[in-house]
Amino acid sequence: MSVFGQWQFWAAGYDKGSTVSRVSNLRQVAKSLGRNPKELDDQPQLREELLYLWEIFVSLKNASSGAISYNEINSYMAIYGNLSTFEVDVIRSLDTLHAQEVNKNG
Repeated sequence: MSVFGQWQFWAAGYDKGSTVSRVSNLRQVAKSLGRNPKELDDQPQLREELLYLWEIFVSLKNASSGAISYNEINSYMAIYGNLSTFEVDVIRSLDTLHAQEVNKNG
């Protein structure tokens, strides 16, 4: 999951001086070349059974103004139902990876 998350965070980022995300740029390159560049072909895939965790992370991240707090996770659980310790740990790990990627490229 972390490799998938790291790639997603990298791809959504911007190169210095660019106003286009990396993934948008790669898709444009693919369109121009008529084939995918290596970065798109090597894009990690998320196993289907873990997709729901990515969706919960994205939902929480979109609702958060910074790091996803345990209070925000608790509020999510009050609405949608309990998450296991494993699920909470995965969401927090993804949030940490996101912050690292932002700090690296920000």
